[in-house]
Amino acid sequence: MEFYNSKRRKWLSLDATWDSRLKPFFKISSWNGKNATPLAVKSIKRLSLEEGIILAKETSKKDFIGDIKTNGKFYQAFNSWLKEVRNKS
Repeated sequence: MEFYNSKRRKWLSLDATWDSRLKPFFKISSWNGKNATPLAVKSIKRLSLEEGIILAKETSKKDFIGDIKTNGKFYQAFNSWLKEVRNKS
């Protein structure tokens, strides 16, 4: 996501993908509340707010269901692993 730093008058990236309990497995960025953080995953393309809204509207329920059929088992397994790791912390 991006946030607007009014003192610096610019938009900065803020990536909160991984929480601190996942530090043994991923590089965790700390945020000082003022500056950008590195992105956990390199983006292919950055969309403006307007482009993001258009893309969300164009993504159909059929597309979503297809993604779940293709990747659903992975999502479930990964989320289960994340829960297990976080519970150990």
